[in-house]
Amino acid sequence: MAPWEDPRLRVPGEVAVRLVWVAQEVTHRVVEMAVSGGLALFTVGTGRLIDSSCRDLGDEGSESDVPHDLAA
Repeated sequence: MAPWEDPRLRVPGEVAVRLVWVAQEVTHRVVEMAVSGGLALFTVGTGRLIDSSCRDLGDEGSESDVPHDLAA
């Protein structure tokens, strides 16, 4: 007798449904994390590309690069 035909190894329907729900939720979370991580990397990469292209165009730099004396 094949293992999938053995009645002793059969998973009850309620347990199978719960396992499917858990698998679906885990898959949803993994996809969500992958998409958000990919968007974050894309945003950082795009920002770096824009920064490097501005330097190439002859910008002196941003105002935050200039030191300020805050002492009175």
